[in-house]
Amino acid sequence: MKLQSAYFAETTKLGGWTLIGYKAPGTATSATNSKSNNFEYDGSAIDANAAVVTATTDSWKAKNNNKLNDCGSAFHWHIKSVWSDNNVTYEPTIDGETAGECTALTASFTQIGG
Repeated sequence: MKLQSAYFAETTKLGGWTLIGYKAPGTATSATNSKSNNFEYDGSAIDANAAVVTATTDSWKAKNNNKLNDCGSAFHWHIKSVWSDNNVTYEPTIDGETAGECTALTASFTQIGG
């Protein structure tokens, strides 16, 4: 979130992954997506080269490709970037039917940006 925060500090806009210089882990499958053996990452809510001035749901999300313990394969990890009053904040969440099991795998995820 440091790249997004730095970009916002200079422009008061949220930037897409390419615009802010972010590269997700794994191999890029597009300008806003990448994939590793275990996870897929998606930032397509903001076009890679775009700058937007409104709150954006799922400016970053991750999906486990395979079941991990009792955490089923799905997009469980989300970060919502919230723009208001010339400030940006981040709301990380873990959701889904097995959110509790997924939280156990990444206990500090919801502290991102806090």
